Amino acid sequence: STPDLITELPGLTNLPEFNMYSGYLDASDTKKLHYWSVDMLNECVDSSSNKLMIWFNGGPGCSSLDGAFIENGPYKFNEKTGNLERNPYSWNQLAHTLYIESPAGVGFSYDIDPLSRYNDNITAETNIRALESFFIKFPTFATMNIYLSGQSYAGVYVPTLAAAIVQQQSWMAANLKGILIGNGLMHFLYNHASIMYFSYYHGLFDKTEWEELKRVCCETATVECMFTRFTETDCLMQLTWALHAVWNDGLNIYNLYAPCMSEPQAEMFKVKSRPLLEDVARSRFDSVLEMNELQTKPRSMGPLSLVPPCSNASMITKYFNRADVQEAIHVRPTSWQLCSDVVHNNYYKQVEDTGPQIKMILDALEDIEILLFFGDVDLACNYLGGEWFVDRLGLELQTPRRKWTTRDEYGQVQVAGFYKVYDRLTYATVLGAGHMVPHDKPREAYAMFERYLNDEPL
Repeated sequence: STPDLITELPGLTNLPEFNMYSGYLDASDTKKLHYWSVDMLNECVDSSSNKLMIWFNGGPGCSSLDGAFIENGPYKFNEKTGNLERNPYSWNQLAHTLYIESPAGVGFSYDIDPLSRYNDNITAETNIRALESFFIKFPTFATMNIYLSGQSYAGVYVPTLAAAIVQQQSWMAANLKGILIGNGLMHFLYNHASIMYFSYYHGLFDKTEWEELKRVCCETATVECMFTRFTETDCLMQLTWALHAVWNDGLNIYNLYAPCMSEPQAEMFKVKSRPLLEDVARSRFDSVLEMNELQTKPRSMGPLSLVPPCSNASMITKYFNRADVQEAIHVRPTSWQLCSDVVHNNYYKQVEDTGPQIKMILDALEDIEILLFFGDVDLACNYLGGEWFVDRLGLELQTPRRKWTTRDEYGQVQVAGFYKVYDRLTYATVLGAGHMVPHDKPREAYAMFERYLNDEPL
């Protein structure tokens, strides 16, 4: 009897030719993390298919079922009917895949301890324990090459998890072959400062306002302003204005050129935007953010929602709250949310720069390959802050920046983005993709993942 095997799934007439598993992993004495595991598509399996990709979504507080059902999993919701349909660019055609809802309190994951605490160290520790629990359940995976992956705040989750695996001298370290992170929040200050540059050079405010912002917030000699003079009143006011203009104007901050998909936009956008601001802002900018909240939160509204602005979470939320679905995937009855406000609002962010973790991983593991990729029209965790981060790691540049290409559905070669290669670390952009690259550019994301796994240049 195979534990947690999914034998039926509402919305599917026939189960696929590959197995899927769903259930709980022991992450501590009190914590259970929900996982969804998808075996590699049978026709793709050969002697070299010994790869396991483990995926985490960010937040902190958002569910990895977003990755599984909106981005790179085997099924997606039809945007018109809401039915499940096969994803032709599912990553389980290239590797076995495992999606983990983390930390406890997110999605179907839970903690029976009423005094649950959330921070980066606890998350890394519980994720290690959950992986150990998974490999005990499924020993055949314990010999496979491990690729840790994710998106957004997984820019913290994944490096801290990998660093913990190395530091604890876990047996998993020998199997850890790769790290790939999409639009990761790798460095708070670079990310926050680059939002200002991104906004100005994408036409979101004018030259006069930009010059004034730099004048009051920057040291005159700096080439790249980090807007660190926030304690001064002039800078505080100008920053507040700039953040307000960018985040509260009905723009889709996850994909600048995509429409807003969500419900009554005018009021709800203002309510929802603040946690996202907080998500990309270094803690020292709290004074700016608090001021922003006072200006944007209508007094009549209840608690802030963490569901990203301009995204439509209604289909996935409705589906995973169905009793027959919860029974089919072996979870306890739960009011499932795409993102947990409780986890997000109580999460203590300890790691504001993942550079030390990245360097430690590269030092410890000779044959690891790291891919940091960025959809280039995401404002929230943008490519520019990512490039600043990579450039300052001090790694040897092996391949200068160049374009990478894929063939479109007509067989024509198209530019897919740009990349540069350092010693065992590749930085890449994906042209025209937002925060969720596999959702926005599934063909390109698939090609990128395939080349990465095959150790081919982009």
